[in-house]
Amino acid sequence: MTEKGSREVEAVRRRAFEISQGEDAGTPEENWLRAEEELRRPGVLEDATRREESEAAREAQHGELLQAQISSLTHP
Repeated sequence: MTEKGSREVEAVRRRAFEISQGEDAGTPEENWLRAEEELRRPGVLEDATRREESEAAREAQHGELLQAQISSLTHP
């Protein structure tokens, strides 16, 4: 599976889980199909992918800052 394909599957999995937590949740299969349908709408998957990439970048930056703080405390 390509990287894009695995990102798409992950986006569908995440959305299907969100759907499963709602009042109008169906079976796991229905939730998956609904998530796929929602994410097929123009721009939705691209927006979700951009949000995930931004979040990953923020997490990486946070980790780097935390590591720098730890280093400054242990190596004054």
